[in-house]
Amino acid sequence: MTARTVAILLGTDLNAQNGARVREAEEGSGGKLQLCYRRWGGSPEGDGVDHQKENRGVTRRRWGGSPEGEGVDHQKEMGWITRRRWGGSPEGEGVDHQKEMGWITRRRRGGSPEGEQRGHQKGGQILRVCTALSCLLGVKIKIHNIRAGRSTPGLRPQHLSGLQMICDLCDGCLEEAKVGSTEIYFTPGKINGGNHVADTKTAGSVSLLMQVSIPCVLFAASPSQLILRGGTNAEMAPQIDYTLQVCKPIMEKFGFHFDCDVKMRGYYPKGGGEVKVKLSPIKWITPIDMTERGTITKIHGRAFVAGVLPIKLANEMSSAAIRCIRKEMRDIYVNIQPLQEPKDKAFGNGNGIIIVAETSTGCILAGSALGKRGVSADRVGLEAAEMLLMNLRHGGCVDQYLQDQIIIFMALAKGVSRVRTGPLTLHTQTAIHFAEMLTKAKFTVNKINDQESGSERCIIECEGIGMTNPSI
Repeated sequence: MTARTVAILLGTDLNAQNGARVREAEEGSGGKLQLCYRRWGGSPEGDGVDHQKENRGVTRRRWGGSPEGEGVDHQKEMGWITRRRWGGSPEGEGVDHQKEMGWITRRRRGGSPEGEQRGHQKGGQILRVCTALSCLLGVKIKIHNIRAGRSTPGLRPQHLSGLQMICDLCDGCLEEAKVGSTEIYFTPGKINGGNHVADTKTAGSVSLLMQVSIPCVLFAASPSQLILRGGTNAEMAPQIDYTLQVCKPIMEKFGFHFDCDVKMRGYYPKGGGEVKVKLSPIKWITPIDMTERGTITKIHGRAFVAGVLPIKLANEMSSAAIRCIRKEMRDIYVNIQPLQEPKDKAFGNGNGIIIVAETSTGCILAGSALGKRGVSADRVGLEAAEMLLMNLRHGGCVDQYLQDQIIIFMALAKGVSRVRTGPLTLHTQTAIHFAEMLTKAKFTVNKINDQESGSERCIIECEGIGMTNPSI
């Protein structure tokens, strides 16, 4: 495999009006792939240089012409690509612009350059997707402008612990990585099994640590044990209950199994939770087909309190959620157990709820919520119930929070995977974009509009790259 470095520049505003440019240049014996987010009609975010004049970037271009406002013929002077036959060179130009100027020339048929005028999720998710794929594919990466525009830009402790774990998994080299860093360099090595520890030292999510590490250790040389410390039930991340009851059984449809033991639960703001994951490597990932939702056979869940919070709150969350669901689904028995976490199994105070629906075809969808100061227990229960009902109405086989988590497995699988979902989330669009860019897997998304319900469904199809484990 030819060595290459992938450089990713994260922008501060990646909404739909922004564009992305991808460029590729030869560097010695290897190539360099760089993704640069750019405001539509402007220079790269955070950069005050006029790249049109400096000859380092194109902002807007009339189709087939030079940049607006420029009198220079850049096709001849600088080799900028304007139009390209599918898989060929720019029309009328004999120059190999990939070598001369480094711009990638892959283009959707009849469409704009990849990423152009499309928004992508930024920050933590891109770090997880790209570092995991870097580790698996043996590709060096450089990520710029991390969490730019945030009140606290750069890496947070939970991001850093995930990066350090991946580095440890493969005996890699991680440079410039510290809390607050806005740029990192990662050079992967060979993926090893054995014991690995990651500690956010905060309430950073252990479920997100699992997301980034599990795909990697599937291709290790020997079995792995991961000790993950942080928050088990944290905001802006899957609760550990969701990971166990929804993610785990669906992930295992890809042909692998893992054990996950919750040793201690930890909550915001201190964390203190600990999860132990055991997993054996596999030869390859099996593709999945989840396109038939079937009928709902079971709805169950747990409403919990921990620490000094009274069991009354768990009862109120459970009751409110059950009332909400029964208004819409009268024929299904709903069982949400209120419970108090054992004192020796929970660190700190917290409360929350998860509700899971299972179907006749093996689909699992959920809704969940965590308690917050100033929010009533009833409101927490209603939030989880409404989320579940929303995920059931669209008729998809996975819920909105599982969509993006299965993309990496689809990209690596040996064969074609197909999954029916509701409307694509921004996280899913981002995961697909970077999985395609790094693995060259082929994704297609077919949208289906349901006239009766007015909801949008999608079929995500991917021809995986069939990655195999050389150690097995």
